[in-house]
Amino acid sequence: MKSIIQSPKFKLFFVLSLWFLLWAGYNTNPGGKLDVSNAIIFFQHFRAYFPILAGLLAVFLFFLEKKHFSIKSFKTPLGFLFLYALVGFFSSVVFSKEPLIALYWNFSYLSPILILFAAEKTHLFSIIKLNWFIIFGIVLALIIGFFFLVPKPLRSSILPSVIPSLSHSLGISELDSSFLHFENRNNHHLKATNKQELKKPEKILGRPYEDLALAGKNFLGMPLTRPTGLGRYAGFLAILSLAWLLVQKRKLKFFLWLIVFLLSFSILAFSQARTAIISFLVAAFAMFFALKPKFFSILTGFIIIPSILFVLFFFILHPSVYHYFRAKAPFIFTLSGRTYSVWPYVWHFFLKSPLFGWGFYAGRIFLNKHPHNAILHSLVQTGIIGTIFFILSFIFSWFFLFKAVRRKDLFEKEKFFLIAITGILTFFTLRGITESSGAFFGADWLILAPFLAYLGKISSELEPNHSAEITNNR
Repeated sequence: MKSIIQSPKFKLFFVLSLWFLLWAGYNTNPGGKLDVSNAIIFFQHFRAYFPILAGLLAVFLFFLEKKHFSIKSFKTPLGFLFLYALVGFFSSVVFSKEPLIALYWNFSYLSPILILFAAEKTHLFSIIKLNWFIIFGIVLALIIGFFFLVPKPLRSSILPSVIPSLSHSLGISELDSSFLHFENRNNHHLKATNKQELKKPEKILGRPYEDLALAGKNFLGMPLTRPTGLGRYAGFLAILSLAWLLVQKRKLKFFLWLIVFLLSFSILAFSQARTAIISFLVAAFAMFFALKPKFFSILTGFIIIPSILFVLFFFILHPSVYHYFRAKAPFIFTLSGRTYSVWPYVWHFFLKSPLFGWGFYAGRIFLNKHPHNAILHSLVQTGIIGTIFFILSFIFSWFFLFKAVRRKDLFEKEKFFLIAITGILTFFTLRGITESSGAFFGADWLILAPFLAYLGKISSELEPNHSAEITNNR
């Protein structure tokens, strides 16, 4: 059995299966009362434990191959995040008022690290491709679901503004007074009022994906993703598509990836996820800069990015953005209420246990709030001790990336990876300002982790001695 598991093809299959288990256990949780009579609820409870199962199987693979940790393993981005999770384990046991729930999220967070520790460097590209196909499927399902979940009278009202004429807004359209009036409330959740209350046709303000279809809806017992989630998925697809475009030499493949990129970018624009759009534009600039520091940085900074912004806001989103900003400007400039309704509460709660925090999932367990900031999330979960490791993981990621891009021999050898990592790391570093990217188990973490693992795998190649060996071999 050991020889079978250690065969390269079987091990790749095994690692990819474990990674698929992580996604199979995403977007659910073990909370609530177990209802065996309800097959859907029972299945959602059952699959919540898939990530932990994947982590345990990774440990089995790790020991079967008799791998061992070295000190160098902890001087990598994943190594620091492993230490961050260990601090979270201690905090979850000692300080959480729901230790079992906290430990569930702690183990789920650890599972991708364990799988990537057990994986080989050659497996990472396959894991990233698996991520790409899974996320492409999710985005496709969300977009199709958007049009199926929108009530038919409303869909017939909005479609003319979405498809035939991009000069019209995405979601600015007049509603007939015979239809329901949807009204924005806190957190953008919409409530339908009685149609008799309507006195005149109303305009749908702002964000069609959120406002017209998925707000507050569930599908098979799962909460459907918000615009920020759709923006994250579309941003990931757009970054990888752009990376392929920049390294592609064959015209046919270039054309195909161009179509995928334009589709992904259009979905990103459709999501109107503000942080995701800004993060992508900065990530695109960083990717061009990594490829050609002088020429492309000038081209991107002064021509491409302003052009994209012009097209995005004045030809596609202009009416929507105008009305949305006019109605919601104070709310927008508080980062959707984070600066006054979330961050102060989380910060003051963190100060009650500053060294070790309150364990994983502390924001929900104690405050019923999501911290919506990566650093703040790590502070409330693991305190100053754990957050030091969390911050070091990103510092080392950027340090390794900077060194790798400057090494011409390594850059030519790993061009796609390094350009893609430049975009992904930029995107999620900026996204971490308003979301908790990489600080807890979620889609952001499953997307980001393989790229951080890659930087750890090539860290040995960045040492001066290794560079000298390459030169001598030539």
